[in-house]
Amino acid sequence: MPNMRVISTNVADTAAITQTEGTTFSGFPLTNMQTDYKSTFHRTAVTVTTTTYTLTWTADQSINAVVLPCTNLTAGATIQVVLKNSVGGTVIDSGAITACASSPIAQLTTSTPTGNLFQLGVLSKAAVWFTAQYSNVRSLTIRLVDTANPATYIDCARIVCGQYWQPTYNASRTGLDVTVADSSVNSRTDAGDLVSDRGFVYDELSLNLGLLSDTDRDNFLRVIRTAGTNRNVLVSVFPTDYNASTTRNGLTEQQYTVYGKRANAAFNYTIQGFGSSSMNITGW
Repeated sequence: MPNMRVISTNVADTAAITQTEGTTFSGFPLTNMQTDYKSTFHRTAVTVTTTTYTLTWTADQSINAVVLPCTNLTAGATIQVVLKNSVGGTVIDSGAITACASSPIAQLTTSTPTGNLFQLGVLSKAAVWFTAQYSNVRSLTIRLVDTANPATYIDCARIVCGQYWQPTYNASRTGLDVTVADSSVNSRTDAGDLVSDRGFVYDELSLNLGLLSDTDRDNFLRVIRTAGTNRNVLVSVFPTDYNASTTRNGLTEQQYTVYGKRANAAFNYTIQGFGSSSMNITGW
C-alpha cells in the first residue's frame, strides 16, 4: 500500500469547467464544485445518473490525482478520469473504476442520500491516483456513472486535482486517529429532559510523521507553507494506486481521507538527517 498523500494546491479552481455529458438541475451550477462549502454543490438533472465534467486550462498543469471529497455516490458507482494534452491527445486514461466501494452512504440516513445531508456527514468520497506525474495536462474529464442511485441524480460538492506530496516513510500507526466530530449541543430543560440542538458533522484527522528525511522535511514545509492554515488541503492516509483493477476507493481509504484545514505543527530534529512532525486536519 502506498504512503499517505497530501494535495495542497488545487488546480481545479483555475480551470474552466463544463458538463460535457448530462444536464444540470437549475440552481446547482457547476461552479459550486470550485468552492469550499459543502452546502453548495452541483446536482445533475433528475434521472441523470451518468455525467461527465470537463476541466480545461490555458497553460500546462501538473496532475497525478483527482479526488471528489464530498458526493452522494453509492457503492455501485464508477469513476473514470482522462488527462489530455494541449492538442487533445490522451495522456492517460484511468478506465472506469469503482468510485466508492463499500460506501456506507445508504446506511447513514433513512432519507434519500442527497447533498442536502452533506452537512450531517452523509457523504461518500472518490479518488483516482496515478503513480506518475503528468506535467503537460491541458484538460481532464471525470465521468461518473451511478445508475442505481436512489436520489436519481448525482450531487458533488468539490473537485480536487493537482500534484500530491508523499513522504518516504508513512505516517505512524500510533496516534493515527479519525474523529467524527458533531457540533450538536445537549442541554437540560427546566423539567429535567435532555434535549439536543442538532449541529453539523465533520471529520478530524490526527497523524504523526515519526520519521522525516531532510528532503521530506523540506518538501513538507513547502506543502504547509503553501497552504497555510486558512486554505483547505486534502490528506489521504491510505490511498490506492491506480491499476487495472475495477475495485478501488474502499471504506478504509474513504474514512482516512479528509479535506479541510490544518492546525499549526512543529518540526522536531531527531538525529542528523532525520526529524519528525505531525498533522491535524479539521474537515470542512
